[in-house]
Amino acid sequence: MKIIKKNTLYIYTDGSSYSGPRKGGIGIIYVFMDAAGEEKVIQCEEYGYKQATNNMVELHAVITGLKGVLEQEFEIKYNLIEVRTDSMYVKENYKRALFNWSKEKWLSRYGKPIENAEQWKLLVKLLPKLKCKVEIVWIK
Repeated sequence: MKIIKKNTLYIYTDGSSYSGPRKGGIGIIYVFMDAAGEEKVIQCEEYGYKQATNNMVELHAVITGLKGVLEQEFEIKYNLIEVRTDSMYVKENYKRALFNWSKEKWLSRYGKPIENAEQWKLLVKLLPKLKCKVEIVWIK
């Protein structure tokens, strides 16, 4: 049984890629509780990307899911967006992007450029537009 909280918008994201030829795709599902207390689910189309690595599409799924929040109206008031991902890459680096990399000019502590920095920059710019708390949660 899934437990969902009132006033929380859940975004399930996933990305996957093939190595030969290199291409990837994403999937996004929005889940929330409506005013009657019923679970509502909105599924989005999958998108295809050429020359994508697995980490790129996992991160792109999160960005696309959050952009979708700005582009559509949900029938609930929410004060928390919980992004659920199976990507340890996204989960482990989300706070680094917010608090470390953005201040360190997108370089690692060893002075090397951060992998997928343009996507991380996009995510960091997107978050204030959502006007609520956003948490990234890893799920198996």
